[in-house]
Amino acid sequence: MKNFIVLVLLNLISILPLFSQKTTDSSKFSLGFESGLHLDLVQVLRPSYGPHNPRPSYFPDEFELQKVLVGWNNRVRINFAFNDKWSLLGRIGFTTFKREYQKSNVDVLGGFGDKKYVEKYMPIDIMIVRKFNLKKGDLSFGFGPIIRMFSDSAVSYMVSEGPNGKLYVTQLQTNSRTFGDIGFSFNASYSQQIKEAFHVGLNLNGYTLYGGYGLESIILSPFVTINF
Repeated sequence: MKNFIVLVLLNLISILPLFSQKTTDSSKFSLGFESGLHLDLVQVLRPSYGPHNPRPSYFPDEFELQKVLVGWNNRVRINFAFNDKWSLLGRIGFTTFKREYQKSNVDVLGGFGDKKYVEKYMPIDIMIVRKFNLKKGDLSFGFGPIIRMFSDSAVSYMVSEGPNGKLYVTQLQTNSRTFGDIGFSFNASYSQQIKEAFHVGLNLNGYTLYGGYGLESIILSPFVTINF
């Protein structure tokens, strides 16, 4: 995995000279903020129960896995313009999801009732962005690597069925974990200039993680930027 990260960074560095055309100082740097809806879709992409993935016998008949997690993402964005068409965009985001125990496949017996536990994401992405000038604004598309830091804390247990048909709960424990994973980020945004150094817009972002199930998350957020 370390070799993969190094390879991505080297590729980004190697293409920077391609975008070294002169640009005006007034539009070189911009600092912005975006906030919006964050949908985690990874459970939608996981395979359903079937011949090769049997449903555990102790799952209640009415059990339904929570497929889409809904959170709110806040991100700081820093943009460096190479010229009128190409720029380098870096962002750091913070997202919190509150998941229901019973729908998370952790508490299928309903032992924790309607209690919830928290998952926290911190996506960090760096993208090469191509801008297209329109009559009333700018449309841009970006692509680049992403690192996501993930942390959660939850209570879990193992359930087994004994010879008499009764259910037994074992390995009751509290799990706290923090880890990072990597992937690629895709971005499309539309912005309008309000004043000389002030822009507002709408951003649509999706990312996929290495070793995952394809598209993992979608983030839809309005944003504001101030140019320096």
